[in-house]
Amino acid sequence: MAWFYFRKSRSNKRMYIVGTPGNIAGLVAFMAKLKRLHKKLGITIIYVTHDQIEALSMGTSIAILNNGKIEQVGKPDSIYNFPKNLFVAGFIGSPLMNMLDGNLKKDNGNAYLDFGFTEHKLLYELYLINTVKHKEIMLGIRPEDVLMSKEIGNNSVRAIIDIIEPMGREFEIHLDVGGKIIISVMRKIENFRIGDEVYLTFNDKKLHLFDKKTGENIFASNYND
Repeated sequence: MAWFYFRKSRSNKRMYIVGTPGNIAGLVAFMAKLKRLHKKLGITIIYVTHDQIEALSMGTSIAILNNGKIEQVGKPDSIYNFPKNLFVAGFIGSPLMNMLDGNLKKDNGNAYLDFGFTEHKLLYELYLINTVKHKEIMLGIRPEDVLMSKEIGNNSVRAIIDIIEPMGREFEIHLDVGGKIIISVMRKIENFRIGDEVYLTFNDKKLHLFDKKTGENIFASNYND
């Protein structure tokens, strides 16, 4: 059963705080009705949920809270594509964002992330990162931005297919990269089997670099909510 809490804000505008039904069937119907109600009445509705999928699908604006602290506020696509810190990146998305622990280094005008088992060359503009201030880095990459091929590519990483999970219209592939599991999401996998040796490339324009000590996204100041 859903519950509503009504109050008037300081500007005398109506605002509703909403809780969710306790079962899945009721929740799906409830979410659809609530969207229609919001569109029809144009009222402010605060939808309280621990389910990030609900938040992404229901919210026109999302606030991510961590122990009472607001970590980030923004539109759903902004929260998903431009998480401002490790907490937000690790909370939003299903499957979750892949994280690789590495050290940043520079050599002959190029910037690299050294993961121990491999190195990844970064885009030229990332060369501007301060290697003294940001030495220990967590690289974040969404599963849909991990591309898989049987051919060695530029800046590719060798991996072994560990698990293939059919998820309806797409496949969730777990890949062993030097003992670390990376997840890729693909629509078609006709030529891939468990145990195959493959090569991964990352969509460099979708990489996220987090300072390991502070947890902050190094380029968060460039993101607009």
